[in-house]
Amino acid sequence: MSQAIEFVNSSGFESSRLAVREIVAYITIYGNTNEPSIKAGTDTTGVIPYVENGAQPTPADSGANFGTLDSNTDPSTIGILALTGNAGRIIDAYVPFQSISSGTMFTGSVTKVGLSSTGITASGNIALVITCSGLEIDKSITNHSFNVVIQYLCLPVSGS
Repeated sequence: MSQAIEFVNSSGFESSRLAVREIVAYITIYGNTNEPSIKAGTDTTGVIPYVENGAQPTPADSGANFGTLDSNTDPSTIGILALTGNAGRIIDAYVPFQSISSGTMFTGSVTKVGLSSTGITASGNIALVITCSGLEIDKSITNHSFNVVIQYLCLPVSGS
């Protein structure tokens, strides 16, 4: 989804074009009782999921500020970094209940991290932590999947 909105100031000399964009990322977590073998992946270009697999991950954007991700407790937490480079504000971010495919996970709660917990990094990327209720990633060799929907405002937009 992409929708442009134009705002013109009262003098009419300047205008700004804003766009609302939406990312729907399909995330798969590959659980494993051998913690270093725990992985996460996605088929969505520009989105990187992060899991703790015996060590805290180093995100591609140092401003992600994921804090401590956890795969060996319920609820497990994972990090999501969307490399947009132009995000200005997150409008909404959520895990649709209907998208969860897991024997144990029943909800995904989204927390904005990044710069001052806005969900936006200094580089204009989106950083989120997903709390996966019912999921303890290192408990079994089981895959879990879900969608993360992110709607955000980006600036500037060139063209029409």
